[in-house]
Order: sequence, then C-alpha cells, then structure tokens
Amino acid sequence: MANLFFLYGTAGYLASLGHNVPWHLGSHIPTWISDICRLTFGIAILQAGVRARSGARIYGWRFAAAVPIRMFWGNLVNFAATATALWEFSKARSSGRGLAWRKTDHVYPLSQPAVATAVVGFRPLVDASANARIAESY
Repeated sequence: MANLFFLYGTAGYLASLGHNVPWHLGSHIPTWISDICRLTFGIAILQAGVRARSGARIYGWRFAAAVPIRMFWGNLVNFAATATALWEFSKARSSGRGLAWRKTDHVYPLSQPAVATAVVGFRPLVDASANARIAESY
C-alpha cells in the first residue's frame, strides 16, 4: 500500500511541476505527517549509510556504491511478491478454491558413504592429534 501511495504521490508531484500548479496531495497532508515522513526519510538515509559503510569494509567501495540500487530493487521485488500474493488470494477467494502452496522443491542426494570413501581414498596429511594438543596448550 505504501508503494502505491508513493507512486501516486510522485506522479502527481511530477505532473504538478510540468503545469505550474501546486501539488494537490501536498495541501491535504497534515504537518505532523510531513514531519514523520521527514524523520522516516532520515532513518532510511542513516540505514543506507550503515549498509554502505559495512559493505565497503568487507567488499569495497564499488559494492557500497550500489547500496541504494539494491535497496530500491529489494523493495521492488518485495512489492511485486506482495501484489502477486494478494492477487492470487483474491482470485482464489472469489472462485471459492483454496490456495496452492508455492514452495521451492529441494532435491537432496542420497547418502552413500561407502561409495564416496572408496572413490576419494582420503588420507589425512597431518596428524590431527598433534594439532589438538597444540590447540589445547593455548
């Protein structure tokens, strides 16, 4: 719902810029809501900064530079998934059918330890007990 409201408000604001008229939605918003929106925007900027800084420390500045794009893309994917879920729910509800459970199918390999050890022929290169003694001395 917030994404739809955002798109509506942005489209209305951009349309008002082109026609030299005041933004109609802006005149209907109480000042306390505007203040809360500014606070929320500030928190989002802070969160993006923290994500960028954390990403830069681990992956470098190029990764950090794409943080706003990934935040926008994640929001878009979440919006699409929510819209699809609501559409499927309303369609199932109106037709009187139940919802199908959509879950990723996983295929797990069968465990065959005898075959795996015979093929690989694993032999440790170091004595594990020597490493264990060294680790215990700390």
